[in-house]
Amino acid sequence: GNIASVDICYAADGVSFPNPCNTIKDNFSMTADTMTITDWTPPQTIGTGYKIKIVDASDDTVSVISPAFKVGGKLSLTAPLTSTTWAIGETRNITWDINQGNVANVKILGSKSGNFTGGTDEFTITASTQADNVVAFNPANPDPRGKGQYTWTLVDTYPTGSILTGPPAALKVKVFDAATDFPLVMTAGSAALTVTGQLTVNTPPAAGQAGVWRVGDTDKSVTWAAQGQMGLVKIELDPDGAGAAAYVEITDPANRAGRSVAGPQVGRSPTTRRPPRCYGSPRSVEPRSPTPPGPSRSTRRLRV
Repeated sequence: GNIASVDICYAADGVSFPNPCNTIKDNFSMTADTMTITDWTPPQTIGTGYKIKIVDASDDTVSVISPAFKVGGKLSLTAPLTSTTWAIGETRNITWDINQGNVANVKILGSKSGNFTGGTDEFTITASTQADNVVAFNPANPDPRGKGQYTWTLVDTYPTGSILTGPPAALKVKVFDAATDFPLVMTAGSAALTVTGQLTVNTPPAAGQAGVWRVGDTDKSVTWAAQGQMGLVKIELDPDGAGAAAYVEITDPANRAGRSVAGPQVGRSPTTRRPPRCYGSPRSVEPRSPTPPGPSRSTRRLRV
């Protein structure tokens, strides 16, 4: 028909077209049978039932209503953006901006390969957390309109397996709108992360703590706690503490301690040496020959 201009409006719920309507365009000139508008900015209220109504500006009995469509939000990751190393047992912050839309909750996924290919490659860090728990969403704010953060305590094993089984320096995280209606609202992937296990030495005691170790003792054991699935470990001794001498392995390289075990574990290795610092896993290992004469007990260090 010969329609000179139209009024264009929208309803967020797909039903309520008030008069006056939520205007997109008034008296939009029809210079061709098919017209396109590209400068409409949807409102900051996300939803799944939006509809658009187009009305002949000179005859409101002539109109058409579009099918329902979705208006989603926009998120961007703000940390981690730099490749770094995180260890099992540590707590690290994942942060994001809400750039558009009143996203209520987000979920955070990790990918062992960094490619987010689903299946055993992905794991859920949190299924839902408040999206704007740092800076509350405000549609009047300039971009970003809200900010969020999640503190992740790294654990090794998820339903899809150990996160230490992926390629080295490849793990990434992403933040998604937790609403199932918006599966494509997500941030870009984080920087590639290196995730390692973590070892903590329990004995020998640190300098100044109770429990003296002496040359010739045969009843002392190097013990440690391990977090994360790790393989064999070795125990090394620094004979002069923080001096120039390098660490020397005191375990037998052919019979190093440890095996792959999920979750926090305790390792133990008997030793007749002065207190070393150890790195370990849960299996007993006989040390090499006794330590040669050297500095006093208080200056030696052990690592596992």
